Parts: sequence; C-alpha cells; structure tokens
Amino acid sequence: MSEYVIIGGPVATKPNTNWFEEEDPTERARVLMETLREIDSRQQTISNGNRKHAEIYASYIPVGFSYASPNGYSRPQVQATRNVIRSVCDTATALIGKNLPRPRIVTDGGDWDLQQKAYQLDKFLVGIYRQAKVYQVAQHAFRDSTIFGTGAYILREHKKPNWHVKAHRILIDDLIVDEQECTEEYNPPNYYLRHTIPLHVAVKKYGKTDEMTDALVKSVGKTPMAWPGQRNVPKDHVVIVEAWHLNTEGPGITTISCDGCELVYKSWPHQWAPIVVLYWSPPVSGFYGDGVAYRQYGRQRRINYLYRWVQRCQDLIAVPRVWVDATNGPLRVQISNEIGEIVGVRGNKPEFQSPQAVGQEIYNWLDHLEAGGYEDEGISQMSASNQLPPGLESAPAQREYSFKEGQRFAPVSQRWEDAVAIETASKALALYKEHYKNSDVSPSVKWSSRTLVEEIPWDEVDLDTAQYEIRVEASSLSDLSPSGRLQAAIDLSQTGWIPPEEGRRLLMHPDIERTDKKYNAAIEYAEFAAAELRRGRPVSPCPEGDLQLQQDTVKADLQTALTKYAPAYIIAGMRTFIRDCEDLISPPKPEEPNPMMPGNPAAAPIGVNAQPPSALSIPAAQGLMPMAGTGVSHQNI
Repeated sequence: MSEYVIIGGPVATKPNTNWFEEEDPTERARVLMETLREIDSRQQTISNGNRKHAEIYASYIPVGFSYASPNGYSRPQVQATRNVIRSVCDTATALIGKNLPRPRIVTDGGDWDLQQKAYQLDKFLVGIYRQAKVYQVAQHAFRDSTIFGTGAYILREHKKPNWHVKAHRILIDDLIVDEQECTEEYNPPNYYLRHTIPLHVAVKKYGKTDEMTDALVKSVGKTPMAWPGQRNVPKDHVVIVEAWHLNTEGPGITTISCDGCELVYKSWPHQWAPIVVLYWSPPVSGFYGDGVAYRQYGRQRRINYLYRWVQRCQDLIAVPRVWVDATNGPLRVQISNEIGEIVGVRGNKPEFQSPQAVGQEIYNWLDHLEAGGYEDEGISQMSASNQLPPGLESAPAQREYSFKEGQRFAPVSQRWEDAVAIETASKALALYKEHYKNSDVSPSVKWSSRTLVEEIPWDEVDLDTAQYEIRVEASSLSDLSPSGRLQAAIDLSQTGWIPPEEGRRLLMHPDIERTDKKYNAAIEYAEFAAAELRRGRPVSPCPEGDLQLQQDTVKADLQTALTKYAPAYIIAGMRTFIRDCEDLISPPKPEEPNPMMPGNPAAAPIGVNAQPPSALSIPAAQGLMPMAGTGVSHQNI
C-alpha cells in the first residue's frame, strides 16, 4: 500500500509579480506555483462543488476527486435510489453525442490546384480525427460537461511511432483558470493544467539534467503544493503543472514546472491553448459553467432521502402479519402450504394483514420530483428509458418527434458542433503546420474508405488559412434509426430526387451489402475514374460498365476544371476519356467503298455497254483458275 502525505493548504498569498514576466527559470517556476496556490485557495468552492457533483452522479467519490483518508480509495455499495441526475446526463450525452460533426474544407473560388489541395485536406482531416480518436474523447468530455457544467480535452503532440496529434480527456478539476481574468468572456489569457504522475515516469520524461531530477525527487510529497481541500497525494507521485500564457500582440509562452524547477520552456506561437472546452450551460460570468448535477443537486438529495425513508417504512411497516386469538388454547406457530389441509380453530379465525407502508401522496410526490428533474433539463422520461410515446410508429412521425425534442438542445448542439468540428480541426491543422515548419520531415496520416487506404503527407495539403474555411457538415441519414434510414431513402427515391441506385446506397443496410455493391459498382468506378483524372493520372473507360454514366461524370468534372483553370494536361486527359467513351458507346461505321474505284461491281456498266469481266477483275480467293494463255497467275493477280 502506498504511503500518503497531506500537501497544500487552504490559505495562500498572491505573488507580487507575474510568472510569465520572470526571466530566471527557477524564479519563474516558483512564482507559477505560488500563483496556482492562490487561485486554488480563492476558488476552492469550485473544486468542492466538482467533488460533490461527481459523488451524486456516481453514488460514490471517484478516485480523481477523492480527498479521503490515506488508507486508500474504495467503492461503497450502490444505494437503492432513482438517480435522476445520472439518467439525464447519460441521456443528454446519447442525444447530442450521437451526432459526429465532420469538418469540411470550403474554398471561396480558387484555381484548380487549390480545389484539389482542399479536397485532399478534407481527407487529411478525416485521417487526423480517426488517428487522434477525437470523437471518442469528445463524447467523454461532453458527459463531463453535463455533470460539472464544463468538460475539456487537450490536443497533444506524440513523437512515436511517427509524429502525430492525439486527443486526451482532461479531468475538469485539474484544469485551473483564474475566473477574475475572464469575467466577460470565457477566453482567459492563462491556462493551468495539473498532473499527478508517478515519480519514475516524471524522471524518465522530464529529468533531462541532474538539477531537474533532484527537483522532481524533492517535490514528491515534501514541498507544499496547493491542492484544494487538503487532498491526499501518494508519496511516490509528483505534481506537474503545465501552463500557457497567450499574448494577443505576439507569441506567448508555455512551460512545464514542478515545485522548485522549470522542466520545459517554449515559445507558443498561437493565440489559443491546445485545449477544447465544452459547456452544458455557459457561465454568466467567469470560466466554469453549470451542469445538470449543480442545477438538480437539491432535487436529487431529496429523492435520495425519500427513497431511504420509504425503504425503511417498507421494512418496518409493510410486513405481512397474522393475528391469532390467543385466549382459546395453544397457538400453531407455523403456516403450512399443504394442499387440502384441515385446520381446526377454536374461537375467532386468524386474521391476515399486510398494511400499507406509506400513503399514496408520498409516492406521488416522489414521482413529481423525478419528472421535474427531466422537465427542467428538457428531456422526456421516455427518451431516458429508450421508449417512444404510444401510437408513434411511423418513421416520419418518429423523425418529427426527434426533431422537436432536439429543438430544446439546439444551443447545446451548436456548441458541440463548433467545438468538435471547427475548433478542434483548426487547432489540429495549426499544430501540423507548425511542426512541418520546424521539421524536415512531413507528417502524414492515413485516410481510408471501404475499399481504399491512402497515406497523405502534409506537404501535399499545406494551405494558407486565408484560402479556406472550415465548416460543419450537416447530419446525414446515417444518424437516423434503421427504419428512419429506410423510409428516408424510399421517400427520396419516390420523389425522383435521387436514382434508385443512389437510394440503395443510402440504405447501407448490412443485410443488403452485397446487393448494394452490385448496383453501385458502376457509380463507384465512374467516381474512381473521375478522381484519377483530376489527379492527372491516365485511366481508360470500363467497357463492361455504364459507359454513359462514366462519360457524364467526367464531363461534369471537365466543366468544373475549365472554370477553375486546370492544367492543360488534365483537361486533355478528361477529353480523351470522354472521346474513348463515345467510341465505345457509338463505334464508328465502316467506310463505304467509293463507286468509282476499280473492282467495284457498282462501277461496272450495265445494259448494252456491259463487258464480260476479265480474269484480272476476278479475285483469286474465289477459287477460279487462271485463263490459259493469258499469263495470269494467282501470284500476280
């Protein structure tokens, strides 16, 4: 069992200078730690609230929020209650987090090369999101925002096996921001991120010099460090603080320090920290928002109390009893379950009684408290229990019901899409651009479709940020239920807005995957040929495919290429492909023989002017022998 020490204290004094203005590394680290202590002690109610909200959501204190005794951390038994807060948070996460907004690169005009780079950059972003696991981490952070009001994740650079960016969830109690620095807008100039890591990991990662190693060893539970509420930290762990100072007039700085030593110091060229923040309810003033646990804390406490009270009443009152007249002889103290048993009774027969534990009013009040918790947050209890209202069976009606329910979360959905699609994409691309600027090796990511894997290097997609915008792609039919996807595809096909083949493609149902591939093979090849021609690669039409579809697809790309001033060799390749398709669709007719050519039967005179054909005009292939005495043979005919 690890040893623990209590570090920090509730009172701290604000330093006289700013840590980011100090020139000496040791003094900068000292001022940074003192600044963090002062912010912690002043905003201790925020940390205490996070602890209470985590406990009421999980029904126990999670290890990351535990300030408990040094004996360690344990999970108590789950209490018998209806956890409305947890149900609301999980349902909201399912409703909002199921939408995976995709960033799309949009250019305003631009030539052909810019369009193609933007197309490749769009695929590069898809590869980044898959490699960094952005959606999985963002959903976890969004659940944090429903509990605590604020959730966050960070984009970190990793060097192994190859340089790449990856998303990591941040425990919101470890993200420290001075709320006095952002009273009007929640964009503070300074961010502080606190880590508790084992000493051997810290030494391996940051112990580049003997001075750094000694400072790490000394700061393990020996030097006071401001963790709010006298939190217990394992003695074999060290507290590391990562800080960013943002400068609107130039580059900022980022530093990593322990108590007594600065471990890393770098210039920070961006106007933002590599942290993405999600809000359930944005703050009126300050940085930290309000979550479901904060707004429903009193209601949930009352529900928990009533459940325990009703449970005790049921244990003491609602117990089956048998009342027997004891004045008429000895009692039979056991009830039998034998069939047809004859029981003799003297005096009054026994009376069976199962009293009601509590009145119906208590149960009604309990139901009212639970329903009010859902109504306050705009979630129906049927959605929380994964049920539909009675009579709501058709797919259009279900979509309308889902749309109306989603209207309540429109601002939340917009914040979710902006954070996950726009903010994350812009910061990730900026990190790749900065790394490529300072490195000789171009980082790359893998993009994959159902049938193709492509590795895209950054130097092929490097665009200036002024040449494009990042926008959120609208939700697709794949976000609907299977019945909704089926009905939507049928509606689009019946209206004639899409061909039946495209309708089958939208279904993407596992049971018809083989049929889907069969009917969409022509579309897939036409798109493949067009993509290859856009890259300037030669490709030939597929005679066994839909030649008209291939020709129309490339014709559309040719018109776009002409308006975007594509290179001449690309336009020539497209035109060659179109002519080849035309030749296969309508092959040229064989040339008709010239009537005036010798040997043509049509040129021979008829009637009185007709002359008998000579041996010279009879092909040897007809098997006729040469005429005697003429000197004509098969070789010289």
